[in-house]
Amino acid sequence: MGRGRWGTVSGHCPVSLRLVGRPCVVVGGADAAAGVAAGLAGAGGEVLVIAPQLSGLLESLVRGGRVQWVAREYAGPPDVARAMVVGIASGDPDLDRRVAADARRVRALVHLSGDPLQGDLLFPEVLRRGALTLAVETQGQSPALARRIRHDLDATYGPEYGVVLELVTQLGGAMTARVADPGGREAFWDRLVSQEVIAMIREGRLAEVEKEVGRLLSHPSG
Repeated sequence: MGRGRWGTVSGHCPVSLRLVGRPCVVVGGADAAAGVAAGLAGAGGEVLVIAPQLSGLLESLVRGGRVQWVAREYAGPPDVARAMVVGIASGDPDLDRRVAADARRVRALVHLSGDPLQGDLLFPEVLRRGALTLAVETQGQSPALARRIRHDLDATYGPEYGVVLELVTQLGGAMTARVADPGGREAFWDRLVSQEVIAMIREGRLAEVEKEVGRLLSHPSG
């Protein structure tokens, strides 16, 4: 890969996929497959796991109704024919390559747990605060480093960040109706997401937050 203005070309573009109601297939029954299945199900995907046996983690996902299970070996192209995403974690490199080839023939996106950079998708370490999502990935080179950074983010970005994002969502309509000036809107949003307001939320000073929101709506530019 070459080096451009923004640094080394990685071959992967960080994106968010909307998977609600989309068919996803995971081939493999070990804990690596469980992580993939949980991630896809957590995003609303309709997940089917194909494996003769399941790890304890996958069994719990099945019991909880989060994923479906077909108790057999991978049977060929029909198993992935409808899938939008195919997660491959069988532990058998030859089988993994065969499943990946079948999936790509039907234009499914492929995640290869055993060789992440050869797949189309990488699963990052994720921190969620309500609708706020922070993701860290290392091109599959150091899951330990990704976990370390996610841990640091967890300590820095607490639940108050999810709350302030809820406020932004709730106030969007009122802001549009009250303030026509783009500069005034920008000043309002900058103030609403300031560290001072976030600290009020963190410390439970919600009456002060409500008062500050009222003041900002009346005087958005200051």
